[in-house]
Amino acid sequence: MLDHIPILDPAECERATAQVAGLRHHWIPRGPAPTSFFTLGVASYQDLSEAPPWPRPDYYQDAPRFNALILQHLGWLLERVRASLEGFLGAPTRFSERLGVPGFHIFGDASIPRTDTASIHCDLQYQLIDWNDGEAPPDFASAMSFTLPTRLPQGGGGLNGWDLTSEEIGDTMQRHGVSTMEQVVQFKSKTFYPYACGAMVVHSGGRVHQIGPSRDVQPGDQRITLQGHGLRRGAEWLLYW
Repeated sequence: MLDHIPILDPAECERATAQVAGLRHHWIPRGPAPTSFFTLGVASYQDLSEAPPWPRPDYYQDAPRFNALILQHLGWLLERVRASLEGFLGAPTRFSERLGVPGFHIFGDASIPRTDTASIHCDLQYQLIDWNDGEAPPDFASAMSFTLPTRLPQGGGGLNGWDLTSEEIGDTMQRHGVSTMEQVVQFKSKTFYPYACGAMVVHSGGRVHQIGPSRDVQPGDQRITLQGHGLRRGAEWLLYW
């Protein structure tokens, strides 16, 4: 389900984490106050959806501002990721001027999942985006997602995954007479994929997954990950969040 691509050494992970911390004033709260879950950058799955109810950026209007901020301070990291994905995919990759560039999930210790309570989902955020921009139509069958941890809790972190695609969810619900994702995944085996700081995890996004738990979370722990998606458009891949 997953591929791992080495990107950063420990010193570079600390550098990236410190730069994210230095932009604390620009973190976007992703929950009602008080919250300890933030993003640095706009995120299509958040800012183009009907929820959450709390204030959030205007995705298309605010993307250029956040993109410039992230590229100014962390352009070295995004370029490393872009070039690595280009080699991995065997095709040109680029960021979008209109959509958000890859950004960061930032979990403080209070919001880091200790158990399997995070959202169970597929990465279908591309369905929320207006792709009528005059460029080549996206190949939604090629959708992929990537996560690069720069800091993890003392108890580690990772991803729960199920051998179940978004196309199979409806059939499973009908066959077993269930109506929620929590019920659906009971009929499939779960695998925990551990993360390592500096190693980028790449997966299709179309398979059911969930932020995995951290069994040992200490005061002051953080879970900071660079997040992004990719879609093939013509001969190249567009990287965004």
